[in-house]
Amino acid sequence: MGWSYLVFRIGYQIKLKSGWLKTIYPVEPQPLAYPDLQFWLNSASRFFNIYKSKTDPLKASELRETVKSIKNGEIPFFDNLWFKLGPDYDWVTNPQSGFQYDKNQHWTTVSDFSGEQGDIKFVWEKSRFLYVYPVIRYDRYSGEDQAHWVIPEILSWIEANPINCGPNYKCSQEIALRVMNWIYVLSYYRNSSVLTEEIFQKLMHHIYWQMHHVYQNINFSRKAVRNNHTLTEALGLCLVGSIFPGLPNAERWKLKGQYWFEEALEYQVFEDGSYLQYSMNYHRVVAQLLTWAIILGRLNTISWNKIVYQKADKSLKFLLAHIQSNGHLPNYGANDGALFFPVCTCEFRDYRPQLNALQVALTGKSIFDSPACREALDWLGIDDTEYDSDLNSPGVFQFNQGGYYGFRDINSYTFIRCGSHPFRPSQADNLHLDLWWKGENIMRDAGSFQYNTDPDLVRFFTGTSSHNTVMLNGLDQMEKGPRFIWLDWSEAVSAQVSETAEKFIFEGTIKAFKHLAADIHHRRKVIKYKDQPRWIVDDEIIHHNSFEMTQIWNPGPAFDNFQIRATDQQGNDIEPIEKDGWFSNSYGHKEKARQIRFNTTNKTIRTEIRPGK
Repeated sequence: MGWSYLVFRIGYQIKLKSGWLKTIYPVEPQPLAYPDLQFWLNSASRFFNIYKSKTDPLKASELRETVKSIKNGEIPFFDNLWFKLGPDYDWVTNPQSGFQYDKNQHWTTVSDFSGEQGDIKFVWEKSRFLYVYPVIRYDRYSGEDQAHWVIPEILSWIEANPINCGPNYKCSQEIALRVMNWIYVLSYYRNSSVLTEEIFQKLMHHIYWQMHHVYQNINFSRKAVRNNHTLTEALGLCLVGSIFPGLPNAERWKLKGQYWFEEALEYQVFEDGSYLQYSMNYHRVVAQLLTWAIILGRLNTISWNKIVYQKADKSLKFLLAHIQSNGHLPNYGANDGALFFPVCTCEFRDYRPQLNALQVALTGKSIFDSPACREALDWLGIDDTEYDSDLNSPGVFQFNQGGYYGFRDINSYTFIRCGSHPFRPSQADNLHLDLWWKGENIMRDAGSFQYNTDPDLVRFFTGTSSHNTVMLNGLDQMEKGPRFIWLDWSEAVSAQVSETAEKFIFEGTIKAFKHLAADIHHRRKVIKYKDQPRWIVDDEIIHHNSFEMTQIWNPGPAFDNFQIRATDQQGNDIEPIEKDGWFSNSYGHKEKARQIRFNTTNKTIRTEIRPGK
């Protein structure tokens, strides 16, 4: 991670352990001079144009039961899970583990990673306030006003979470996201009789001190974390400073937030459009933040550096290169269930509403035309001027800096990861291969499930076992360190894609398994016959020692219509070994899945995948 990282972390730990950080984050700060409600309503700040009622009885009917469940305390987590928290939830109990945090404990002494507590993300999830979006949508389509329920939800959180105390102040990104969603609530209900001056002042007090926390702690994200946390926090500071111009330090937050957002974006999005976290889902987070930045920047005279628009365009092109007809991308990389601003009813894996919104924000043109995409634009207060659906022509694609390669034809999509790691990897997945036929993921990435769970599950989902590549002597490509850390990072040696009249061809080599022996290389060649559901995969281990090579495949349900056959370097069949594996479609959710393995002590395996049984 470099000397700068090391020096910062040492200094930060000294401040943390000595208690010095506590002095920077007061627990019971006195109210300052905040703008009053009328000043804010009359100020020049602007938000998405979402205030007008758009009555739609059909959409209201579709949302009615969901809203009823939410108001009864049944809350959606990570899109796929629902927890019955009840109407009197205390905001600090983990609904998965049952562990209750001390709400009065200073955040600097709260542990975020222990077996007893369980995964802290299950505490953070409701505190993001994503669950209010279906309620707001219902109000707009039904003509009702749920401000009498939504705003007290925020007040309930405030009463249960003293400033700078408890688990919900542990992560600055969570704070920034929560405040951005509160702004959405305040903007939508800005003219409601429920929003009194007294309530507004209380909200301003807690918005100010939460963003004060973010401002004081942002160097941890900028220098130690250096990922989408920095982007969320910086954008939150910039937007709060713009939308509440009378707030103390508003101008400083706006300017600093703008600078830090641009700085982080330039570093984090590579020149080929790929993203340093090696995750499709985290890249979508960036796309959502960019959409907010571009639209709200225009409305609030934020003069973004051209790098914002360039990186937005490059990100969009990268993500669109991998999208399928149903809006899915490979389930590749860390997936924490983050869908920050759920303004339409759409499956979590469907990226079309978010990518289309960014496209319209940049160009005014839509690339997808569906009710969900239309609704997403409406809730962002923008509209398209024309429709252009020309994307994903047949041929090869390569993103050399990020290490993504593959090819498309009429019915298939082949995705290969072959890269080095300028930033820390979260998974041991080099030379992973994803295969798609007619929009179905026949060989897939098993996902990432949860960050804090049973060690065997963590090892499976982050390790090589959950990816379609090879292991040696039962070991991952890299050595696992504590928490999110991998040691002895794998690196790409070479990679290229090409095509002939009949075939697409990928050839790539990585250096890996450094904890097993020095100078081990894994070479993979993938041949895809054009316009046929037929792939040939050659794996070779290059080293003077012999190891047991295990070739791993994680088939999806659509693989039932295919067959797989492997042979060694003498042409002898290798018997497939069927094992139970796992698949996680979204955070916190897993299901049993089939896994196929081929073992050999030879140095090569040739595998063919084609239709049939």
